[in-house]
Order: sequence, then structure tokens, then C-alpha cells
Amino acid sequence: MENFSYTEPFIYPNLNKGNAKTGYKDRNNKPITKWFVKYTIIASDGSKISRKEYGNSYDIDLNRIKNLKNKIYEANLLCAYVADDLQNGIDPLNRKVAIAEQAQQLLRESEKYSMQYVFNQWFVSKNYVNPIPSKEISAIHYSRYFNYAFIPFLEKLEIADDIRKISDLHITQFIREKYDSGDWSAFTANIRIGWLGGVFKFAYKHKLIPVNPMNYVERILENKIITKKDGTQIIKFKSDARTSIFTDLEIEQIFEGLYGTQSEAVAKTVFYSFLRFSEIYRLRIKDLDLDDGYFNVRPEIAKGQRDGRIHKVRIYPKLLEALKRYINSYFGSDMKPDYYLFYHIQKHHPASYSIFQHSFNQLKKDLKLKGIIITKPPYSLKHTGAKRFIDVNKSKNVKSYQIIEAIMKQMRHSDFSTTQRYIYKDLGLNLDEDDVFSFD
Repeated sequence: MENFSYTEPFIYPNLNKGNAKTGYKDRNNKPITKWFVKYTIIASDGSKISRKEYGNSYDIDLNRIKNLKNKIYEANLLCAYVADDLQNGIDPLNRKVAIAEQAQQLLRESEKYSMQYVFNQWFVSKNYVNPIPSKEISAIHYSRYFNYAFIPFLEKLEIADDIRKISDLHITQFIREKYDSGDWSAFTANIRIGWLGGVFKFAYKHKLIPVNPMNYVERILENKIITKKDGTQIIKFKSDARTSIFTDLEIEQIFEGLYGTQSEAVAKTVFYSFLRFSEIYRLRIKDLDLDDGYFNVRPEIAKGQRDGRIHKVRIYPKLLEALKRYINSYFGSDMKPDYYLFYHIQKHHPASYSIFQHSFNQLKKDLKLKGIIITKPPYSLKHTGAKRFIDVNKSKNVKSYQIIEAIMKQMRHSDFSTTQRYIYKDLGLNLDEDDVFSFD
């Protein structure tokens, strides 16, 4: 760590003096094309050095981004990275040297080609050692996945000490064992394949392996053979049925089976608010407004929310009742703003999707004994909730455009047409009150 103090970094141009529509201009009313993060280093002798970071130290080419919304998002991200490094005693100008030294300190006991060493190198390169808030949960999940699942698997095969020995067959065996045993859904397995891909790509880029085995690892597809009325058979690919829907009986049994647990509150949050699991597990107490009935979804915890705004997601009465019961049971009077809403053991540690999936899998086993077979993944809760919302409001004669607008706001889609495609194409629903058109 270097010995210096600093001024808080800020973005130029000032993002409060303009927006993605009007753009940003200097005092001569000319468009500002060069964006950077500015800060000042104050050395131990009191000397001050003014710095401008354009993103080179963080593999961000800020001034090549043309779309202003994306540019604003990347500028905020760059500013967060700079602030985090300064706080940890790293001068962004010397960042690569400092990170290399940090990696050496972390990995000095590991050997060059061991899977642990390669993973740790990748982990440091992605800023997961001292992650910014939006990456805290990802850092935890990556660490647990590699250290407690993948690397132990390699150790049993006696190939963990040399990444060059790991083939696509080994990786496929690992994935298939988890999937075939029912521990992972196809969705989860494919996410894990993506995680492995990042580390092996890093190893290949740094010439630790001659060939990237992930190039030959296939994703898991859950295709179905459909028999048509004429007796012919076709394969219906997973991509054609992304948004499976639970029946009313299944939803009733799921909510009843999870009643009184954290998983009930999670399931109902997905169903009634349309939030993603990845967003739910990043919510903190400060994001919950029970009085007005809203989640305040911050951009740093949301997927694709690049406008930099906090979006209000409505909490409908049935969800509100479940959340109040959950909070009373799991928090009591100990409600600090920075606690995670859905925590694991300790309130400053977030829970994870795997915990919910474990509860969901156990529930499926219990329901199977009652003759109720659940085959749909937990993410179908979101799509089922959306369909239920549409059906209920159509029955009340709410206009189509009002329903689409409500879902657009709740799902935080960027435009009206995105929500239309989701309803008509993904859910396969027709909102038109009368689809018979005529001039007569």
C-alpha cells in the first residue's frame, strides 16, 4: 500500500449539468468529447498531483463509447473503481503494478499452473479481492463455487495441481454430475459453465494453457419431443419455451409449502414484483419502503438498469403482508439500513439463489409424494406472476395499453415495445380486446 491521501474522485463533465438526451457542453457551448475521472493525490510531504483517469488502468475505453446512456453508466463505474482503489491505498496510475504485487502476496504459496493459483489470479484481476458494493455478492458466489465445488472435484481426479491436465471431458463430467443428480437445473448449470469460461479464458489469454477446453463444452439444452395430431414428431427447443407458467394449483402448493420461511418471502417477491433473483439478493433494508409500498431498486444492484436512476417497484398488498410477516419473524426490532433484506445466518451477509433452490427442490420432493409433479424452474414464478397480473386486470376490463405500461414500469423495461414483445412473444398472450378488424 502506498502512503498518500487524496481528494474524492469526480466525473468530468458534471453529470448533473446535462443528461443523455441533451448531452453535455462546455462553457463555450461546445459538446464535451473527452470524459474522465479527476482526483488529486496528496503525497506525505504535502505536495499535490492532479490526475485524470480516462479508463486505461481499468480496461475501460470511456471515450470510445458513443451511446450517452452507456457512457454515463461506464463513467460511474470507473469513478467507483477509482474511489475503491484510492480507499485501499492504491494509486490508479500505478494500479497494475499494485495489483500484481497484491496478487503475488495472495498467491505466493501456490504453484503457477495449479487451478487455485489461476483462479486467484483471475479473482484479483476482476477486482473481487476488495469488491465495490455491486460486486460483493458475485465475489462471494465465485469464491464458494471454485473453492468448495470445482477445485475439490479436480482434487479427487488428482489434476487440480495442473490446469493443463484439465480437458473438456473433465469439465463436462463435473457439470453433468451436478445436473443429472438434480442439484442444478439446466439454467444453473449453464450459468456455472459461463463462470468456468471466464477463468479458462483468462488462463488461455495468459498462455497458461495451449487450448481453451471450454470451447468444446456444450451447454445443456432441455428439448422436448412433441407429437403432432398427424402422428409426426418435432423437437421443441428450450429457446421456444423460455417462459413456462405454473398452474394455479402449483402456485397455491408452492406458497403453502414455503409458508413462514425466508423462501416464501423470496418466492412471493419474484411472483408479485417481477424482480430477478439476482436483484432480490442485493436488496438491503434501506431499499424497502413499506409505508408507501415500494422497493427502491438502485442501478448498482439491477441488471441492465443503465440510466443511473433508482426505480420504484410497487409492492402489492399480498406481497406486503408476506414481507411484514417475514421481517417480524427474521428481524424483529433489529433493522439497520445496511442489513440485507434476505440474509444468510448474519444480517450483513446476503443469502443466495442456491439456498432458495435447495428449499424449492425439497418442496418438489414433498409435493411429489402428494402426486403433484413440479418440473418448471423457480424463475417461472416471475412469468407466472406477470400472466396472473394480466389475466386479473383483463377481467376487470383494464385497457391493454394500461396493462403494458404497468408491467413496463414494474419490470423497468427501457421502452413500450420491449414489454409488448415480452407479453405477446414470450408469454404468448393476446391483449387485444377485439382482434377482428374491418372497414365495414
